[in-house]
Amino acid sequence: MNNFKKMVALRVEDLQEHYKLYEGLIYTYSFKDTRSMLGYYTSIYSYRYRLIENENNAHPYIEIYNFDNIDDILELNKLMNTYGWYAIDIIDKYNKPHHEKSELKNFKEVKNIFSIIYRAKFDIEIDKKFWPRYLYHVSPSKNLDKINRYGLIPKSESKVTGHEDHIYLYDISDDKFTLEELAEEIHKSGLKEQLDKPKKNIPDHYKNKYIVFKIDMEMQKDYFRLFADPDLTDSYFTLDNISSLSIHLEEIINLKI
Repeated sequence: MNNFKKMVALRVEDLQEHYKLYEGLIYTYSFKDTRSMLGYYTSIYSYRYRLIENENNAHPYIEIYNFDNIDDILELNKLMNTYGWYAIDIIDKYNKPHHEKSELKNFKEVKNIFSIIYRAKFDIEIDKKFWPRYLYHVSPSKNLDKINRYGLIPKSESKVTGHEDHIYLYDISDDKFTLEELAEEIHKSGLKEQLDKPKKNIPDHYKNKYIVFKIDMEMQKDYFRLFADPDLTDSYFTLDNISSLSIHLEEIINLKI
């Protein structure tokens, strides 16, 4: 086993020791953590990397380039996979992309590799020191009493769209959108879900009235985890309960749609 393989094995052991899976949830390590790992190995091997931001910067891409040899590429790829990043494109020295399934599975099929582009495979967790102080949650008005009493629960019906086990939260601190605009977008998504099921009547609570809750993130428990939503800028989700003690009714919105 060469030195690179030994270091990879030791690094994987370190990950297994310090980072435990969260109730079966597998997720991608943040770009910050991945960058630390890549920075460590660039001091030994002559490759470089850069971050490629997408539209909402929730799931960015990482391009690694300037490799010495194929063995280093293969070992580094194993480490990237361990961190929850997977290859979506291989670029050769003639700037030709390779993204066939067989090529991504076996890099040796591609001659003269110049760079590899990686994408986050799983949900990216947001470090607590980067949490916004306040986030907002929008829900149909029929859920008001239940949320006031029990808080937000992932498996409840306190959301309109998205995964049934996720609570979606939004940051409006940069004024990219207003609470009413946010409610309108969520309303349209929820309405579409109902229209996709023509045998069911559209409930009244989808038609025009929504409640907006302001959530104090500093009041969340130590175990609370926040993830970036890859589908919307300044949007997040959690799989944890949010206590009613940290929730404040911010606004009731009657949409004119």
